[in-house]
Amino acid sequence: AIRGKRQITLSWSRVTDADKYVIYRSTKRNSGFVKIKTTTSTRYTDKKRTAGKTYYYKVKAVNDDSRSPYSSTVSGKARK
Repeated sequence: AIRGKRQITLSWSRVTDADKYVIYRSTKRNSGFVKIKTTTSTRYTDKKRTAGKTYYYKVKAVNDDSRSPYSSTVSGKARK
C-alpha cells in the first residue's frame, strides 16, 4: 500500500482470466473485512481515510466461473 494525503493507494498484479477484483477493508488485521469496491483495474485509491489510523486490505480476483482465494493482507496509514 502506498500512503498519501488522507488516502491509501493499492496496486496488485493482474490475475489471468480475472474479470474483476473485489477489495475488502478492515481496521483489524485478521477480522472485520467489509467489501468496499469492485473494479476491473489493478489499482485503487481509498480516499478520505483518517490520518494516522491503520487500515488493512485484501483483494479477491473474480470471474464468471470462480473466485480466487483472498490475497495476503496489506496495511497502510493515511498521512495528514
